[in-house]
Order: sequence, then C-alpha cells, then structure tokens
Amino acid sequence: MEKKSKDLQLRRYYKGKKIIITGANGFKGVWLSLILKSFGAKVFGIGIKDKSFFLFKYLKLNQSIDFKYLNINNKSNLERHINQINPDIIFHLASESLVINCNKNPLKAFNTNLIGLAKLLDIIKTKKTKKKLIINIVTSDKCYLPQGKKKYLEGDKIGGIDIYSASKSCQEIITKSYYESFFKRRKLIITTFRAGNVIGGGDYAKNRLFPDLSKIINNNKVISIRNPKSTRPWQHVLDCIRGYLLTSKFCDLKNISFSSWNFSPSYRSMTVKEVINLLIDKKLINEKQVRFRKNFVKESLYLNLDSRKVKKYVGFKNKFSFKKAVTETILLYLKIDKYKKNHFLLSKSINDQINKFFN
Repeated sequence: MEKKSKDLQLRRYYKGKKIIITGANGFKGVWLSLILKSFGAKVFGIGIKDKSFFLFKYLKLNQSIDFKYLNINNKSNLERHINQINPDIIFHLASESLVINCNKNPLKAFNTNLIGLAKLLDIIKTKKTKKKLIINIVTSDKCYLPQGKKKYLEGDKIGGIDIYSASKSCQEIITKSYYESFFKRRKLIITTFRAGNVIGGGDYAKNRLFPDLSKIINNNKVISIRNPKSTRPWQHVLDCIRGYLLTSKFCDLKNISFSSWNFSPSYRSMTVKEVINLLIDKKLINEKQVRFRKNFVKESLYLNLDSRKVKKYVGFKNKFSFKKAVTETILLYLKIDKYKKNHFLLSKSINDQINKFFN
C-alpha cells in the first residue's frame, strides 16, 4: 500500500504542471516525457536533431507533446522559449552523454555540457517572476573524482580524469556556483541528480552495451565488447526517473533550496560480463556472438554510488531487480523492432509498461 500511495501522490503532484525538458528527444528525455504526460503534466520538450534518437522518431513523440528543435547554446531563442512557457519545473537533460564522443570532440562536449548549462542558468538569473521555479540538473555518477572507493557519497570529491567525467564534474561546480552567487535568496529549488548506467530499451547510441547487444538478439551476428570486467550500477530507466520525480517533489515540499542526490540500483554493481552471462543463460544470445576487445578510451572501470540519502529522506526504493531490469530492457528492444513502423502499437506497449510500473 505504501508504494501505491506514494505513486498516486506523485501523479497528483505533477498533474497540470508546466514542465520543460531539455534533451526531450534523447533516451532518458523520451521516457521522462512519456511518464509526465501519463501523469497529466503539460510537457514542453526541446532538443537537437540526432540520427541516433530512433525511439523519439518511432513514437512520433513530437505529435503528442509540445516539442521544439532548439539548441541550448542559442541563448536568445532559449530565453524566449522559457519566458513564453513560464514553467513550474525544468528538467535539464540536454548533454553530450557518450565518453567516446567527448574524447573525439572535447570542445563540442564542453560547449554543450558547460556553456549550454551556464546559459540556461544565466537565463534563470535574469528571469523576473514571483513564481517558484524548480530546476533539476541531471549530471552523472562519473562526476566523482576516482579514489578507489567502494561507493561514492554525495559529499565526496568531484573531478574528472577524462573529458566526459570532467564535463560532468564541472556541471556540478557551475550549478553550485550559480546557486551561491545568484539564487540563494531567490524563490528557486535547485537539484543535481547523479545516476549511473541507465537501461530500459530505446537507447541507440553507439558504443553502449545494451544498444550493441540488442543488435544480436535472435540472430547470428557478432559484436565486439570492451571492458568485460568493468562494473556499472545498471539501473532501469523507470526506477531512475521515478527517483528523480520523487526527489524533485520532496525538495519542493520541504523547500530545500539546493541539494545533490545519488541514484543507484538496490543490487550491487554488475560487470559487463555478468550482463552478458545473464543473457546467455536466458538463451537470448549465444556465447559465440560476443568478442571482447581492448578499450583505447580512458574511462573509469569501477563505479558504485551510495544512495542511502535518497532512501532515508525521500523513501525511494528500486522496484526492479538486476535480472528484471536486464530482461525487461532486452524484451523492449525486441518490441521496438517489431512495432517501429506502427507508432500507435509501440506507444501503447511502452505506456502499458509505464502504467503497470506506477500502479
């Protein structure tokens, strides 16, 4: 009963609220848009065109939410858009999220992840309104400075040894600096959300484990996988976003002006090899279909987040187990492939999953 009442309160809280989602056509952005739309929120999405955003295209989501192609680095257009909507809540997800892409083009990564965020916060700085505004900045578990710890807490040092993690730690610094410099006495709620490797189906970015694995399900193709010993806190997108939504609501009702939060699964971080072994056991892939290769990109091998804070104060608990999260992810990839030319059936399939999860 506790879980049901918490999710019912969540629906009631977000119903009718005007919410801007930057990066709404990306993987997490699409799921967040669908969830908030199912809650009855007024969703306003913005994003850039990207060839890998297949789920957004297959769902024809631009026809069911108010969506606009807009680059966050175009400050004048972004400011005009925000002022026209006058939102209650902003979820900032627009970011370069791939380690490899950041290494290939570090200036583009910094321009998006740092300057784009700074421009958004600068618009809020000059925005004149008596209305309370809630801003949720989604960063990453990789914002922490690697120190060989088993788990990282919100108070641990941040920093990056590669371009991607450096940009994510800088996002945290930029957000905190704007809060300390301009927002302390404003009617604002600002959070930063730190999560790890989020899965769930619909992510088609290159050089990511689950998009790569989805290509070999039920066929004879072979893929090359890097870092089989890497541990990641694989968390289902429904659990992760539910955590975001519960925490944003909590900070608003408790009037917590600035805070940072970790989100991780309830089970231990699993290695890439353990994910593959599970799919082999489920007979979804064959052992001969996977080959391991050396990784030439510098990135952290072992990442674990401690999310006791959100459990203690918000009462957040994951609903999916490791096996459930992995299995549901792969099964949804199969459904997407089956229904990609029928957006009605695909939308129904995903919305049924969302409603089942939140009910």
